[in-house]
Amino acid sequence: STFTFLASLPIAQLGLLKADTENKPLSHDLGDLLPLGSIVLLNNGSKKLMITGYLVSTPEYPDHIFDYCGCMYPEGTIRSDTICVFNHSEIKKIIFKGYLNLEEQKYLENIKRQKLLINQEN
Repeated sequence: STFTFLASLPIAQLGLLKADTENKPLSHDLGDLLPLGSIVLLNNGSKKLMITGYLVSTPEYPDHIFDYCGCMYPEGTIRSDTICVFNHSEIKKIIFKGYLNLEEQKYLENIKRQKLLINQEN
């Protein structure tokens, strides 16, 4: 699992146990990116996360681009410096799939293209 998590909740509840960012192949088929608002449970996790963004890097791992960022559910973002980042391959279960309309579909297609370009550069 990969993580950067700065909240008081025990990391083990989220299933974020250690960083593994070196030379990772494409983490998934890019066709299955989830829409914003989707609620997921990660491998080895017991706490739900809500997806709030895509293709993020962190100061701790500046050379790695994570598929998603999110916040705890139902708590939401507790502090402005709290973020959870993870890859699609770490999702064990999709609890709820977020709202998807034409605007979001077009945006996800752009994200998929950006992720392909990033992976080709590495």
